[in-house]
Amino acid sequence: MVIRCPRLGHEVNFAYCRQEAGVYPCERVIYCWQGIFKVDDFFREKMGASAWEEFKNRVPSDKITNLLDLMEQVRSRRI
Repeated sequence: MVIRCPRLGHEVNFAYCRQEAGVYPCERVIYCWQGIFKVDDFFREKMGASAWEEFKNRVPSDKITNLLDLMEQVRSRRI
Protein backbone atom coordinates (compact mmCIF):
# COMPACT_ATOMS: atom_id res chain seq x y z
CA MET A 1 0.00 0.00 0.00
CA VAL A 2 1.15 3.50 -0.83
CA ILE A 3 -0.10 6.90 0.36
CA ARG A 4 1.03 10.49 -0.03
CA CYS A 5 3.18 11.54 2.91
CA PRO A 6 2.26 15.03 4.18
CA ARG A 7 5.73 15.47 5.68
CA LEU A 8 7.73 14.46 2.61
CA GLY A 9 5.31 15.54 -0.10
CA HIS A 10 5.48 12.33 -2.12
CA GLU A 11 4.23 8.77 -1.97
CA VAL A 12 5.60 6.29 0.56
CA ASN A 13 4.70 2.75 1.49
CA PHE A 14 3.68 1.55 4.94
CA ALA A 15 7.09 -0.06 5.51
CA TYR A 16 8.71 3.38 5.38
CA CYS A 17 6.26 4.79 7.93
CA ARG A 18 6.90 1.83 10.25
CA GLN A 19 10.62 2.63 10.50
CA GLU A 20 10.85 6.35 9.71
CA ALA A 21 11.69 7.40 13.26
CA GLY A 22 14.23 4.66 13.99
CA VAL A 23 12.94 2.55 16.86
CA TYR A 24 9.43 3.95 16.54
CA PRO A 25 7.14 4.51 13.57
CA CYS A 26 6.59 7.98 12.19
CA GLU A 27 4.72 10.16 14.67
CA ARG A 28 1.95 10.71 12.08
CA VAL A 29 1.48 7.05 11.12
CA ILE A 30 -1.86 6.70 12.92
CA TYR A 31 -3.26 9.88 11.38
CA CYS A 32 -2.10 9.01 7.86
CA TRP A 33 -3.11 5.34 7.74
CA GLN A 34 -6.24 5.21 9.94
CA GLY A 35 -8.55 5.49 6.93
CA ILE A 36 -6.88 2.52 5.22
CA PHE A 37 -6.84 -0.05 8.04
CA LYS A 38 -6.80 -0.30 11.84
CA VAL A 39 -3.21 0.83 12.16
CA ASP A 40 -3.41 1.38 15.91
CA ASP A 41 -4.45 -2.26 16.41
CA PHE A 42 -1.58 -3.34 14.16
CA PHE A 43 1.04 -1.47 16.19
CA ARG A 44 -0.46 -2.43 19.53
CA GLU A 45 -0.06 -6.09 18.53
CA LYS A 46 3.41 -5.73 16.96
CA MET A 47 4.98 -3.44 19.55
CA GLY A 48 3.52 -4.81 22.74
CA ALA A 49 1.58 -2.87 25.36
CA SER A 50 4.45 -0.98 27.02
CA ALA A 51 6.17 0.08 23.76
CA TRP A 52 2.79 1.10 22.31
CA GLU A 53 2.03 3.32 25.32
CA GLU A 54 5.50 4.85 25.15
CA PHE A 55 5.03 5.58 21.44
CA LYS A 56 1.59 7.12 21.95
CA ASN A 57 2.82 9.32 24.81
CA ARG A 58 5.90 10.69 23.02
CA VAL A 59 6.00 14.43 22.53
CA PRO A 60 7.06 15.20 18.96
CA SER A 61 9.83 17.72 18.55
CA ASP A 62 9.00 20.98 16.85
CA LYS A 63 10.28 21.95 13.41
CA ILE A 64 12.92 24.35 14.70
CA THR A 65 14.44 21.67 16.91
CA ASN A 66 14.43 19.23 13.99
CA LEU A 67 16.15 21.74 11.73
CA LEU A 68 18.80 22.53 14.32
CA ASP A 69 19.47 18.82 14.84
CA LEU A 70 19.82 18.28 11.08
CA MET A 71 22.19 21.23 10.79
CA GLU A 72 24.33 19.84 13.60
CA GLN A 73 24.44 16.42 11.91
CA VAL A 74 25.57 17.97 8.63
CA ARG A 75 28.15 20.10 10.40
CA SER A 76 29.60 17.08 12.24
CA ARG A 77 29.87 15.08 8.98
CA ARG A 78 31.82 17.83 7.25
CA ILE A 79 34.48 18.05 9.94
